[in-house]
Amino acid sequence: MAWSMGWESAKKASGSDWIVFFLTDLMFDDYDAIRYIAYRSLKKFSGFESLQFDHMKPNEERDRIVDQVMAIDDQ
Repeated sequence: MAWSMGWESAKKASGSDWIVFFLTDLMFDDYDAIRYIAYRSLKKFSGFESLQFDHMKPNEERDRIVDQVMAIDDQ
């Protein structure tokens, strides 16, 4: 699912306004691979290309990503 959300054809078919929220949520998944794929998909959205995220860090250190994503999404 995280990969599909970054797929251009899927974004065109379903719209993309809602996807950023779900990808951000998936960046806190229990599985490392899901977090990485969600991050990689999020970087395909305009404004998120330079977002830095280490999917291997503990949750406490990953919490800052929510603030970054929300700040970019509000622009």
